[in-house]
Amino acid sequence: LDRNDEALKAYSDYIALAPKKSEVRDTYFTMAVLSKKLNRRTKAQENFEAYLERGGSDSKKLAESYFAMREYLKRSKPAESEKYDRRLRGLYKRTKDPIAAGYVAKLKFEEAEKTAHEFKNVSLPLDPAKQKKAVEKKIQLLNQLTKELNEVVQVNSSEQIVASLNLLGEANQHMYNAIMKAPLPKGLNEKEIGMYKEGIKKISDPFLLKARESYKLAVARAQELEVYTQAYNQAYAYMNSLDPLGYYSNDEVTFDSRLVKWSVP
Repeated sequence: LDRNDEALKAYSDYIALAPKKSEVRDTYFTMAVLSKKLNRRTKAQENFEAYLERGGSDSKKLAESYFAMREYLKRSKPAESEKYDRRLRGLYKRTKDPIAAGYVAKLKFEEAEKTAHEFKNVSLPLDPAKQKKAVEKKIQLLNQLTKELNEVVQVNSSEQIVASLNLLGEANQHMYNAIMKAPLPKGLNEKEIGMYKEGIKKISDPFLLKARESYKLAVARAQELEVYTQAYNQAYAYMNSLDPLGYYSNDEVTFDSRLVKWSVP
């Protein structure tokens, strides 16, 4: 930390001597990044603000600044935080800058995670009439989640592509399990129970197939993009459980699919 403190002091001294406004502005950004790294939130926020107030225009630095300010102000000044959120999304839309893309994809994925949480929290009750309504609600939320994850993938940020495909696999696997484990209606005889289970399996199997496709694509895209995150590990573990010989190591594999339009079966 001593060296970092010395660096911050040197940058502060330099600001007083820098002959060009652009040099002062960029030094504030450098100080902001260093302060952020040191978890000095107040100083980081002050320096990001100073950079922006002095007309920072570099798209990568703007993306870093907008995202940082959005996070710093999220609780204390939500309206201000939203302003930086809009600026970040607007910057990505105008420039398609990869740094901005990464942050926008992260924000979109966080929104999708909220939908996934709501989706998983819808349980199937004992009453068959209420089961139908609950299943319809879960399918509605799964459709919404699928749409949101498609939007994340379209931003084309490597880490969030893999995370989105893995989450899509999780969601469809959850849907399959929820239907298969739903309580049986009361009063059925043995033959009726067999017919009921057969019908339930036909309804649930497409979700299991979609889960497998999503996990498989998550692994393939992760290896292609060299994104070895927790999402990749989860997807790989699932594929290993299905095909231990085909997924016994992290060797590179090729897969022709790219961005696909996912939908609920």
